[in-house]
Amino acid sequence: MPAKISNFLIKHRGVKATALIKWTESNPDWAEELKNALRDPDLFVRVVEGLASAIKQGAAAH
Repeated sequence: MPAKISNFLIKHRGVKATALIKWTESNPDWAEELKNALRDPDLFVRVVEGLASAIKQGAAAH
């Protein structure tokens, strides 16, 4: 699942691959958070959108 979401963020949310890699290195628990949200569709959407926002903000800060 994390790989599919990574591709989704890059293709559909404007996240740059380099920013994604850097962010995931600093946030190693992101995949677990994503997996924990799978059973609740609304939570899953919020988590994915939150990931996109956090990665973009992290990239903008550098």
